[in-house]
Amino acid sequence: MGHWKTLLASSILLFIAAFNALPQEANYRHYTDRNGNIVFAQKLTWQKYENIDHYRIEIEEISKTSRRAKVLDKTTEENSIEVNLPAGTYRYRISIYNVLGNLETKSEWKEFEIFKATQPKISSISPENVEIEKDAENKRKTLELTGENLLRQSKYRISDSGGTSEGKVETANGNSASVTFDFQGFPAGEYKLTVKNPGGLESEAAFTLTIKEQEPVVEEPEIEEPIEEEPEPIEEEPAAEEPIVEEPEPIEEEPKIEEPEIEEPEPVEEEPEVEEPEVPVEEEDEPFDFDLDMAIGAGLSMQIFGREYTGGQFYEEFFGSRFVFPRFDARISFLPIKTRIGNFGIGVSGDFLSIKNEVERRYKSYTLTGNIYSALGEAVYQKNIGRFTLDIHAGAGMQNFQGFSFDFTTPDGSYSTEKIDSSSIVLGGGCGVQFTIWKGLYAEAEIGFKYTAELEMGTIEPKVMLGWKF
Repeated sequence: MGHWKTLLASSILLFIAAFNALPQEANYRHYTDRNGNIVFAQKLTWQKYENIDHYRIEIEEISKTSRRAKVLDKTTEENSIEVNLPAGTYRYRISIYNVLGNLETKSEWKEFEIFKATQPKISSISPENVEIEKDAENKRKTLELTGENLLRQSKYRISDSGGTSEGKVETANGNSASVTFDFQGFPAGEYKLTVKNPGGLESEAAFTLTIKEQEPVVEEPEIEEPIEEEPEPIEEEPAAEEPIVEEPEPIEEEPKIEEPEIEEPEPVEEEPEVEEPEVPVEEEDEPFDFDLDMAIGAGLSMQIFGREYTGGQFYEEFFGSRFVFPRFDARISFLPIKTRIGNFGIGVSGDFLSIKNEVERRYKSYTLTGNIYSALGEAVYQKNIGRFTLDIHAGAGMQNFQGFSFDFTTPDGSYSTEKIDSSSIVLGGGCGVQFTIWKGLYAEAEIGFKYTAELEMGTIEPKVMLGWKF
């Protein structure tokens, strides 16, 4: 059996209903035990809620054959728990129990993976001096690492006083790794490259970043070819030879030396991981969840309309007043249907009135006595609102007038009439507010209404009740 959280507002209940809900996260840490062994610890944290009794956390291991084995089932009042589990794949879920100690709601299963806590080591970085052109648009470089326990799941970061940048793992096989970093915005200087394995163990090594200024391109001046002018005609002189004009040799332009383009290494495509087909696992049936309320109380019954008799309405004519007090009530509610908007179910209610009306007359005094019983089957709706629970119910049943008789006193003596029994169909309902006192104990204030078909009479019935939620 479970209950809606008695002390949480309906807005929080709506959020918890999506507990697939619930922002949950896993943190890792490691420590060394007395024997010098590295112990891996997993800390699970989830949303914290006020005014609850406790949380229940369940952890199951998922094997390669998709079979599941429960490894932890524990209750805690904190919104986190730390466990020591061997490497493997697991799943967990959180259940919330309200102040009544009953199940309120639970989250969906959430998977997480624990890796073996291994100590990484960086033996070398290539290149040790990373050169980046200052005006280059692409400032990504791939560094080749060698060492031990360099895993694909590891985190590779470069850092200095100005910030950090996480690298993209291209390849990793344990002894080596290729990691690409974006050096955009990083100034020249000394940097640390840190590798952190799952479990928190880490190692670091240093390298240098150099920013190269782009060399300006020097343009060769163009050499203009000389313009040849035709020599003026020279008069021939005897025995004089014409001078020979030598044409200047053309100057060959020096070939421009093109700088080789540095090609970025092509990223190594990751081999797709082959997922093993999951074998459907039959979930264990959850226990049937329902609420059961039982309450008793007292109030009064007051007639508000009905047929007129000789001296007034029925209550005034026969009972001497428009209301009767005390009236004793009892009710049982069974609510197996739970939704975000409230709980629905059925119930049975009953009440009892003892009537005694003494009328003093000069010649003929009388006393009217008898009992009234009612029993109704009802439809019930409940809604939690903070520490209060709204309860609305309505239904139909029977009302019995049992053992009614008149005892007359006259100067000639006393005598009684025969006892009269009768019954009638009644329609009834009510609206009340429950307040939790302690655990399952609650108090309720209610206004009820009842219509008796036989007498065409309507009564209003305020009452207070004390009950227990199971």
